[in-house]
Amino acid sequence: MVAAWVGETSVKAARAKFAKAKLASFTTPEEAVRALGRLELFRRRRLELLETPPLADGPHQLERERVAEVVAAHSGWLNGLQAKSIAAAYGIPINRSQLAPSPAAAAQAAAAIGGRVALKIVSPGIVHKSEVGGVVLNLDTPAAVEISAEAMLGRIAKVRPDVSVTGFLVEEMVARPKALELFLGMTIDPTFGPVIAFGHGGTAVEVIGDKALGLPPLNLNLARSMIESTKFWRLLKGYRDRPAADIAPIAAAIVTLSALAIDHPGITDVDINPLFADDTGIIAVDARIHVSRARPTLLVIAPYPAHLTRPLNLPTGEHLTARPIRPEDEPALRQFIAGLAPEDVRFRFFLPLRQLDHPLAARLTQIDYDRDMAFVAAPSTVSGDIWGVVRLHAGPDGMRAEYAITVRSDRKGLGLGTALLTLALDEARRRGIAEVWGDVLTANARMLNLARDMGFAVTAVQGDAAIMRTVKRP
Repeated sequence: MVAAWVGETSVKAARAKFAKAKLASFTTPEEAVRALGRLELFRRRRLELLETPPLADGPHQLERERVAEVVAAHSGWLNGLQAKSIAAAYGIPINRSQLAPSPAAAAQAAAAIGGRVALKIVSPGIVHKSEVGGVVLNLDTPAAVEISAEAMLGRIAKVRPDVSVTGFLVEEMVARPKALELFLGMTIDPTFGPVIAFGHGGTAVEVIGDKALGLPPLNLNLARSMIESTKFWRLLKGYRDRPAADIAPIAAAIVTLSALAIDHPGITDVDINPLFADDTGIIAVDARIHVSRARPTLLVIAPYPAHLTRPLNLPTGEHLTARPIRPEDEPALRQFIAGLAPEDVRFRFFLPLRQLDHPLAARLTQIDYDRDMAFVAAPSTVSGDIWGVVRLHAGPDGMRAEYAITVRSDRKGLGLGTALLTLALDEARRRGIAEVWGDVLTANARMLNLARDMGFAVTAVQGDAAIMRTVKRP
């Protein structure tokens, strides 16, 4: 309820009554309308946070390791080919490129690439190449490349005699006449750590200043919200003879950059500009990446703890994977609960429940990994097939945590409950939690026996004969 009491003395008593009842009241209708608008915005933002993001493809572990080797071996600005190779390793399409140490080698590289090429200077002391005449576009022949390279060396010697030139980057010219130029970047904020930026690209990116910022980890829903918050979004939807750009690969590229910042904290700056986007997809034609050996900057939002993923081998010979739950697991979790026997649902939630609604399922899958943890056990070869879930919810002091465990009704008796509870106790021990506890229905004899076998103390809850309290110091 929102009220606007217009006036002063005549409405003083009414305002006092509203204040005593803790009801919102304002002095003008305009203020009341603005308040309602903020409430509606808050409601929409909460719904957005509860949206289940689609699962984004991540880089293969071998690609992560290869990028980690490059980051560990360098300091400062990487050369253009190294930067573009890292972008490609994380799934961002790039144009063909070759490094050349001399003008003659640049001509040979142009012949190998074929067609029109761009020529760019490679120097650790030159960040913005176009500002010093270090970029030439649309070169048709290898001979033109060699001549341009010689001329470029002369210009650089006059403009920046203080820098050393290590060679040239010869790149395939990308013909996307109706593509839009985007900017995708990452930098380190002293307060918030890594920050992802997206917006209008090109040489005037700083002048136009149309960009959106996001904090990793980002998912596809958050990435799309960043895209839609820019003025550039209206152009991406298409206009006149330009078809709408394919938004999916743009959002995937934003998520990819978020993953890069999380996986490699030694990377302190990323600048992908321009990133061409049209109805056929995206392609990066220039990239800059800076690496620092200084102490890595921590994230302000806990990322997905992929390092806690581990194999789960059951006594019966089944081989599962146990990993932390993620927001994208909501459909699988709802299917998992829907497939439980009614008695197992009552044992887990202490009430009959036909299915998980979206708000509850979102709350169970979108967790704060710093405070909570939930592991799902699933066959490695089957996507979205959950066999069991165990979760820990720690108190504010982090010293006590409540556990809950659920095993699929048709997978009982395989030793999965024991394996999951052991996993939860290991995680509690790793976090320094002093006591793990859980309430179990007295009728749930199987769970009570498991708790006793695992060393839990089992006692009756005072005043409620239907519930038993299980407690263990991990």
